Amino acid sequence: RAGIRKLKAARDRRQAPFVDRAAYVNWNAMMAAAFLHAGAVLDRPECNRLALKVLERIWNEAWDSERGMSHVLGRTDPRGMLDDNVQAAAAFLDAYEATGTTAWLERATGVMKYCAGAHWDDAAGGYFDVALDRTAGAGGTYLATRGKPVQDAPTPSPNGVAALVLARLWAITDSPEWRTQLDRQLAAFAGGAGDLALHGATLLRAADWAVHPVTRIAVAGPGGEGPACAMHLLARQPYSPRRVV
Repeated sequence: RAGIRKLKAARDRRQAPFVDRAAYVNWNAMMAAAFLHAGAVLDRPECNRLALKVLERIWNEAWDSERGMSHVLGRTDPRGMLDDNVQAAAAFLDAYEATGTTAWLERATGVMKYCAGAHWDDAAGGYFDVALDRTAGAGGTYLATRGKPVQDAPTPSPNGVAALVLARLWAITDSPEWRTQLDRQLAAFAGGAGDLALHGATLLRAADWAVHPVTRIAVAGPGGEGPACAMHLLARQPYSPRRVV
């Protein structure tokens, strides 16, 4: 303990290193999604409340229907990055499954429709990492060459997450529009998926949705305490691949 006190006193005389306190949209969306899963598995409603508060802030402060998600909460630029958009859409779908509130489904749908217009490569398929309209990203913020990230390194790849969101939207709505987009997205990367190995796990999870049956669980009834609420929680607690509630 004496040694720790001496080390602490010596460190306090040095200039503190820079700490990045920016609230990034993609990472906050991933954290909110994790809290929503924890809220179900651990039966901790406070986890859900925190996650929904974060996602409401993302929607209110970061989203622009013409320019996509901003990269940092509280800032208008840069924006138009694929990862921010698809991670937010995925978390919005988690919020829909956790609450049954259709507004979250509509928000996820709006984000993916924006991505279809702003990021999609009509020639070869797949989503570019930044919007095609470079003015959406505050001029020279981005590198000159666009990419189509599909490798999980280390977070889930934007194109893999996009495919998962498309798969879930198709499973929830049963709309052929989303199934068509899912098939086009998977076809764009199918030839090289095997070379990704473990780093292609997110994309391959989406392929699993495309080729195997999906389980749809619908629970109807009043919210709050009661049988419907209990059944909804039970439906979400165990892990099950290709399931929507």
